[in-house]
Amino acid sequence: MQVLYFARRDKKCVEVLAVGANTENFSNPETIDKISAINGDIPANILQKIENLQNQRVMEWQLYLENFKDHQDFINRLGRRGYKGLPSTLTPLLYGTMSEFKSLKSKQPRVMVQKKRN
Repeated sequence: MQVLYFARRDKKCVEVLAVGANTENFSNPETIDKISAINGDIPANILQKIENLQNQRVMEWQLYLENFKDHQDFINRLGRRGYKGLPSTLTPLLYGTMSEFKSLKSKQPRVMVQKKRN
């Protein structure tokens, strides 16, 4: 399953925005700086709500997109990263199910930084 979620930068809380079906097993968490960077058939009103939430929470929260096997995998992986206050269910804040969204993909390119050696 694929989860679009907000995580507090101080790792005290996680809020699930949307849950979707995806066939991929695992992925590294992708940070989403702009919701327009996501490919998918997301309705315009949902995009606007997510963008409004993101603008309100820009200083304390980060938006992530990640694949998990199930709810227990979600709890375990975020718990290992040090997050507290994980949701007991994967009930999305904005949208009941994301079954229309088969898969969401980020348009943001992966960037690797290498230090220059002297």
